This record gives sequence, structure tokens and C-alpha cells, in this order.
Amino acid sequence: MKRSWSIVGLCAGLFALGSLCSCGQSHDSEVHRGVRIVSGACTSAVTRVDYEVDGDVHRVVWEEGDALRVAAFCNGVRVVDDGRMWSLFNMDSSQTFDRDYMLFAGNALLPDGFAAPVTEKLYAVYPADVMGDGTDRLEFPARQVYEEGSFCTDAVIMFSAPVETELPVEGTVHTKAFRFAHHTGYLELTPKGLPESIQNESVAEVSVRAVNGSAMAGAFVVGIDDAAGSWSLVPDTGGAVSDCIVVDYDGSGVTVGSLGACRFSLLPDDYGDVEFKIVTESGAEVVMPRSGLAVQSGVLSRQDINFRGGDSFTVPVETMLTGNDLGLSAIFSGEKTGEKDGVVYSYNKLKRQSADDGMHIVFRSKGEGYLWNETAFPGRIAAVEIVGGKLTVAFGTSPDSWTEVVKEVGVDAGTYRYVPPTDGTYCYVRISNDNYVNSIGVASICITCVVNGI
Repeated sequence: MKRSWSIVGLCAGLFALGSLCSCGQSHDSEVHRGVRIVSGACTSAVTRVDYEVDGDVHRVVWEEGDALRVAAFCNGVRVVDDGRMWSLFNMDSSQTFDRDYMLFAGNALLPDGFAAPVTEKLYAVYPADVMGDGTDRLEFPARQVYEEGSFCTDAVIMFSAPVETELPVEGTVHTKAFRFAHHTGYLELTPKGLPESIQNESVAEVSVRAVNGSAMAGAFVVGIDDAAGSWSLVPDTGGAVSDCIVVDYDGSGVTVGSLGACRFSLLPDDYGDVEFKIVTESGAEVVMPRSGLAVQSGVLSRQDINFRGGDSFTVPVETMLTGNDLGLSAIFSGEKTGEKDGVVYSYNKLKRQSADDGMHIVFRSKGEGYLWNETAFPGRIAAVEIVGGKLTVAFGTSPDSWTEVVKEVGVDAGTYRYVPPTDGTYCYVRISNDNYVNSIGVASICITCVVNGI
């Protein structure tokens, strides 16, 4: 059996509630002590956003290894079986894989005092790996992976309508097919008119952020109203949530000039004002604030987004400091100043020292060796990378206001990367040696700030 939708149908309602499946039953799973349930599901139940293209027809199909999590209610009461709130239903291995229709099988959740016959209502979640079998907590990914021509399939959440079954004493029972509806909604944003100067740069990520801080991803609690046969998903007050969805383009080879539709899988909500951002591998950023993002379950929205007045475009500028800069001498000295790339620095108890890989900067121990900029960088600091030594880095909004101290962050083959907090514009940095015993020499200090592009 094949199901297909035209392009028009895809935009208007591809992700609406799937129609009833009238697919036939297939093989039984192996009978064992206990009760095993076999349930069908076919592509009319809208199984995935991952689709194939045949001319202008899109098909939604299963992939091998797909699985479901299934909850059960008995007489209106949630069934918890030895701590298990969900049963894992894998593809039935007795059936040949069919991209359009599959059987899924798993062990029944048995109510306390189980004595057949017992009638249960079953509710299925797809995909199975968004939650464990002992919790109603679901993790919706804040970081989604770019998939050419598709949404990130790990971020597609579907809930089924209830299916009723009568459990025998033991053996295998077949149910009607699950009917799924997408809980997630879908957004395709196609950027237009992006700055010419970054057209050839590789895209690192694109993101959409709720300006009002609404929870877009993270920990949520799944609720099932058995009387209504309905589902809910609300932020978990005891878990971490994010107001941003990021699509990772790492390794995709997509450039700014070739960037087409940016696809986001989103939870349903009225997010209001949002910020769409494109970040390149060099660190250039395009930020496009917009108003009125409303996401509905099972609805695909396609929009162009044109770079216009009020949008911002920034590029990274690096300043590299070595022992050859700032007028450093071969001996430790008291407080002095030096200039590099138009920025004035002050330093204390620093010296230069020759090494195999060039002239190093040496910081004296006991907090006496330190360096900071007296005049602001031309834009906010994005990162500080120190090669060859572990120092203490503080970021500030002025040379007298150090609001955050970061230590020992991001070690990678002798390179220490320090990133300022995101709650302000930090144009000052202070670097010091808090080691009480040893002086520390570093090969280089690279300070990256972000400035308005042209």
C-alpha cells in the first residue's frame, strides 16, 4: 500500500491527524509467558517528516529500527507495571520490512492483580528514544541536526489516538493500527538578500529564539487525559529548558550563498517576537528579529525572510598578542601600557621569553602577573583563546567592572578557550596568573571581538 501527498497537500495538511489504517494483520510474534501486544501502523498515520521526492509527490515512510513507547490505562487508571510506565514496541522482526506499513510489538503493561480478561487503552509516542520506560519526562532537543531536504527526524514528536485491546491470560494479542498525529509543528524559513561579503562562507548553525523566554526545548512532562483521549506537553519545572532551537550545519558544506530553506521542528505555542540568526564557521552573524511566530501541531509553515533595515550583520575581528607585542621586556616590570590594533592595554609583572615556537608572554605567579585592556574593543568580545598555559580570565563591561570570572574552560590540545557570559556586551578582558607557585608562559593570546559588517 502506498500513500502520497502533493506539494499543495504537504503545505496545507501533511502533518494533520492520520486517517484510519485499514491494513491487514500479519504474523504473530513469538508466544511466551506473559502477554505480548502486536500493533500496526502505516504511513497514512504520518510516520515521519523524513520524506522521499518523486516528481512533485512527497511520501512519508518508515525507517528500519523505528520504535514506539506505549502507555496503558485500565478502567481510567494509568497502568504502572513494576515501575514501568511505558513499554517499548520495536518493529516486529517476524515481518519483512515495509517502508509503508509495519507491525510493532512489545510486552503488555499489566495492572496490579491482573486477571484476564482485562481491557486496556493504549497510547503510543514516536520516537521511542525521547523518553525512558519509568518516567513521563520527555527531552525535546534544543540542538537539531541539518538533514538535506528534511527536518531533523530526532525532533519529530507524534502522539497516537487510543487503541483498545483485551488482554488474555498469556500469549499474543493483535490490536487495531495506531493513528498518529504530529505534536510538533514545522517551520521553513528561506533567507533572502543576505550580505554579499559572506556569501562564500560555510554555515555553522542557524537558530530561532523566543525573545520573551518561552520554553522551546529541553525537559517537558507528557500528560495523557484518558477520559478525553488527548495528550499534553508542559515544561518540567524541575528540569532545564531552552528558549532557542539551533540547527547544526557542521560538515554540511552549505554556504551562505547556497543556504535554502532552514527547517525547524518546534513545539506548538505562540512565541510572539523571535530572533532568527545565521552563524558562519568564521563567526560572522546575521540576526533578523521578527514578530508573531505561532506554531500549531501538525502544520508546516513556509516563509521567505528578507534581510532588511533593522537586521544586523557582524563579523569577527581577531587581535593576536605574543611576546613581541606591547613593549614587553626580558625582565618582569611594574605596571606599564602598550597598544595593539588600536586598543590600549595595561599590564603588570609580565615579560617576554624566547621559545622554540616564538616569543612567549610570561605571567608572574601569585596574582602579580596580569593584563587588561584600558580602552574598549571595537565590538563585544566573543572569545579569548590562550595557547600554552592555563590562566584566569575575567570579562567586563568597563575596566573597573568585572562581572564574570572564568577558569579552566575548554581545554583542547593546550589551547584554552574562554567565552564571556551572554547576559551583556563585554568589551573588556582581564587575564591573570593566580597560580601561587609558578610563573606561566603562553605562546599567544587571541582575542576575538565582533564588529558591524559591511
